[in-house]
Amino acid sequence: MRSPLLSAALFGLAACTQPGTNAAPENGRGPSDGAEGALPAPAETAHGETSWDGYRAGGNEPFWNVTFNDGQMVFEHFDAPGATAPRPAPETTANGYRFAARADGQPFIVEIEHAYCADSMSGRPYPDSVKVTVHGDGFTGCGGDTASLVTGPPWQVTSVDDTSVAGSLGMTVRFAEDGSISGYTGCNRYTGSYEAGGEGISTGPIAATRRACLDPSANRMESEFLTALGGLRSFSIEDDGSLVLVAENGTEIRAQR
Repeated sequence: MRSPLLSAALFGLAACTQPGTNAAPENGRGPSDGAEGALPAPAETAHGETSWDGYRAGGNEPFWNVTFNDGQMVFEHFDAPGATAPRPAPETTANGYRFAARADGQPFIVEIEHAYCADSMSGRPYPDSVKVTVHGDGFTGCGGDTASLVTGPPWQVTSVDDTSVAGSLGMTVRFAEDGSISGYTGCNRYTGSYEAGGEGISTGPIAATRRACLDPSANRMESEFLTALGGLRSFSIEDDGSLVLVAENGTEIRAQR
């Protein structure tokens, strides 16, 4: 039987927060903790076209960023001249897009590849690897919306720490675009809130129904799972597409789609 303190932690209702409000990437592998603005992924307009306004990417050492806004591409560099050019229609590549323009009479090219990218300084994950060519120099970094790596269909939990989760248990976790997190423990439904950005992901308290699992081992796993889920600190995507969630208490939750 759960203690009153644990029950309060597991069943306290959490307020929703919005994801994706943190800094842009900053270097060969990522974002700048000091840059401002979210990193929205391209969205479809009412006409089915892709809107790139608000897209941002960047890298570290040297610190740089590129933003797409108001039909323009704007490149900023920590200690070198920047560049601005009208944003051309993108060329479709094997796994992404290429924007080729000219600034100050020289090529200004932004290449976006849909490939997992982690910031070299903070470790923050991004959905895109980005290369910018400007003033004859090349810069590599990360871009896109961190939250888009986890949002969408539910993830099927495969293990909680070193304990495998039977597929028949049906333990799931789903990250919604509105900042809510929900799923099934195998015994109970739960809901809460999350924020993706900074160095990964963070969550608030989890609210769950109170149905007891018939199997005592399932009760223990549910308790460990909900405690970890209510205190996430980071996440990563492995080469096989698996999601790894790491809690403040060190518990690792692994899931697949």
